[in-house]
Amino acid sequence: MSDLLRLVNLGALALRANNSGIAIAARNTANVNTEGYSRQDVELKSGVATNFVGGVFASGPNRPDTELIALRERTARGESGLNASMASALQGLEDTFTRTGNDITAALAEMFGAISEVSANPTDVNLRQQVIDRGRVVADAFSSLSTSITSDIDESDERVRTLAGQASDLASEIASLNRQLTVDDDPVLLDQRELAATKLTELVGGTARVDGDGKMRFVLDGGTVMVDGNNAAELRASVDVANDGKYRLDVVDGNLTRNVTNDLGGGKLAGEIQFRDVVGEQTLDDLDELAFQLVSNMNAVHRANDGTDGGTGRDFFTDLASADGAAAALEMDAALLADPALLATASPGAGPANNGGAQALVGLRDQPITGTNRSFTDQSIDLISQIGRLSSSASQRQEFDESKLEQLASLRDSVAGVSVEDEMIRLTELQNASEAAVRFLTTVDEMLTSLIRNL
Repeated sequence: MSDLLRLVNLGALALRANNSGIAIAARNTANVNTEGYSRQDVELKSGVATNFVGGVFASGPNRPDTELIALRERTARGESGLNASMASALQGLEDTFTRTGNDITAALAEMFGAISEVSANPTDVNLRQQVIDRGRVVADAFSSLSTSITSDIDESDERVRTLAGQASDLASEIASLNRQLTVDDDPVLLDQRELAATKLTELVGGTARVDGDGKMRFVLDGGTVMVDGNNAAELRASVDVANDGKYRLDVVDGNLTRNVTNDLGGGKLAGEIQFRDVVGEQTLDDLDELAFQLVSNMNAVHRANDGTDGGTGRDFFTDLASADGAAAALEMDAALLADPALLATASPGAGPANNGGAQALVGLRDQPITGTNRSFTDQSIDLISQIGRLSSSASQRQEFDESKLEQLASLRDSVAGVSVEDEMIRLTELQNASEAAVRFLTTVDEMLTSLIRNL
């Protein structure tokens, strides 16, 4: 009878082991579309035989080792995050230049066209008013474009604050999962930690590694630690008065605070900061310089010539002291707006019918700006072209990143992805084995029942 009881145990072990495999196959199938989920399996091992009765045991669930692939994928995510945020911000800036009311190139062309027309008939009041109207359109276009670029920079700054909060949440999640894994080695927790690390890398770049104690450590590119075992630091966005009130990024860990704004080498935050502090500000500076040069040159020529009233020394645009904020401040001279007769279309002392002043103003259209070999119109075209080139380059890098990520995802899926077909095959095999174990147990039970009856 003892031999039969050992056979019952043998069948029970087989049934338990195969049912464990069935449960894992079902779990895999259920999570086929779950983000970050890695295929799990159980390993069936034969037990050491006792009187030729060994049995089978299930170990697991086990998760494929994809750490090397994960490391490559996280690195690619950091690069992709940076290029994606730059491409999006630059596309927005490019759209800003073509928005209605912001086309300074067309406004400049129309203003110089109106000046050319008045040079043919300097005493025509309507033509003189048209020049003033077109000049006002130029001023409005510069001011509107400056406001729009500033808005783009402000929106990028706000995204810095939002992304910093998301990064802090992900760091806390990694630390929490580190704690959970010390008491529960469920592979799903490992998947969740890996997914959180990947998302955090996409935001801030940096490096994640699993130490010998099984806990993940996350370090930013500048060497600042965001996650150390069970502890997570906060990535805090705070107003920086030294940078025009824009947000700075500090890693806050207890009483320790470190400014990492310029340390981030990858991730969406690095892209936003690069756009905000470099590309956006440089574009605004270039626009201000163009506005300042336009005002300086137009005013210099306009002051040197006469209006139809014989007066001279008047400004076309309101004079500007410097290039700083020039585009936003650009506006027509108030006196000229009120009286078209003040438009200096005549050479000094030549009389109102003379067009020397108008010709001199028209000449500015093709005259190279100081320090360049380009005219005002050429410079305005170059300004938008430069943004277009940067936007195109960032988009190309983003496409390359996406292609690389697709290849890495395919590689990861080949190692750890769930194949429904494979799981169904495995499920069928395990189900057949379980049914065999049940039949085996039924047979042994019948033998035991028969034995008991005959005793």
